[in-house]
Amino acid sequence: MKLSLLRGCRYAATLAAVFGSITTPGVPAQAVPAVPAQTADVTPGGVIVRDADGSRVRVSGTGVRVQGGASGGLSVSGSGQVRTINASGNSISLTGSSNRITIRGYCPRLSVSGSGNTVRVERAAVIGVSGSGNQVYWTSGARRGSEPSITRSGSGNRIQRAGGTAARAVPVRQEDIRPRGLTISGSGVTQTIAASGRPLQITGSGATITVTGSCPRLLVQGSACVIRLADCGQIEVTGSGNAITAGSVASIKLTGSDNNVTWRNSPNSDGKPRVNTVGSANNVTRS
Repeated sequence: MKLSLLRGCRYAATLAAVFGSITTPGVPAQAVPAVPAQTADVTPGGVIVRDADGSRVRVSGTGVRVQGGASGGLSVSGSGQVRTINASGNSISLTGSSNRITIRGYCPRLSVSGSGNTVRVERAAVIGVSGSGNQVYWTSGARRGSEPSITRSGSGNRIQRAGGTAARAVPVRQEDIRPRGLTISGSGVTQTIAASGRPLQITGSGATITVTGSCPRLLVQGSACVIRLADCGQIEVTGSGNAITAGSVASIKLTGSDNNVTWRNSPNSDGKPRVNTVGSANNVTRS
């Protein structure tokens, strides 16, 4: 009986973290603190809350999925949703269409894909937008009064300061990216990876990697790798003999040797990435 009551309280706390508060007719609303390591799925058939020990509960609801992972990031998907989310220092990935999302607090990395979404965020260090017809309004960057680092691809996407004009694209700063991300190691690896707004680090040699989605930062420490990616904020290569092909990139830094980077376009105002080649025999060209 005690175990069932305890789990019931924990599920209530998780639902409150998703919907903001839990109310009972005639009883004042009480804010309930969020419980980590739980997942809430809202589907046409109801809400499924899964606990870390595999327990779950279902309640009625429609249309949006909010999931908190071990890395502390949140993903939101669906269509036609109106939601307010407390970021609380978590990165957030939004996919879907015609959603209206308000994000309170600090979000280190915001990734928006799909179409027709409108997002308002108080503080974000990195904002990446792909797809079409999306609008993102920000109030501040990582530090109050600063601007977020911005990457975008697709068509008709608008990113601007709330109440201001469209923001210029800013290359991603290393200090704005948390170490949480993707790492590929080992020799001779062939892999396709969905970045989903996360930074990527490659430490192995002879790897052939294809990266889909928006990647705020690519760090290549390995050698003789072949890497293809569509959208990247910053490319940094400290290894040697690597070949990198990028669609859109804001900045490129090469400190290794004999590396070749080919880019197609850039979100910067002049249409060119900022290039810093410190190493030797490196080559950066436009495709």
